[in-house]
Amino acid sequence: MEIVKTTAVGVGLNYALHFVSGYVYNWLCIPHDFSQVLNSFVTTASPVCSAVVNVLQASQQNYANVIMTAASVGIARSLISPR
Repeated sequence: MEIVKTTAVGVGLNYALHFVSGYVYNWLCIPHDFSQVLNSFVTTASPVCSAVVNVLQASQQNYANVIMTAASVGIARSLISPR
């Protein structure tokens, strides 16, 4: 049961990190009106925006790993368990 709790906390933290970093990227790096378009040429290529995109990609990859691991365990259990 401890493994389930730890996994749930990890997935929840990963979701929170993904959500917050997406919000930060939208707030900092994407222009929302015409006056911000000229500023976006500088901010979009900034190290902050690049770091936020890297965090988004890493958290998305973590989700993919969790899904593949869960699917693999389910398939392995169905093949190994006696019928």
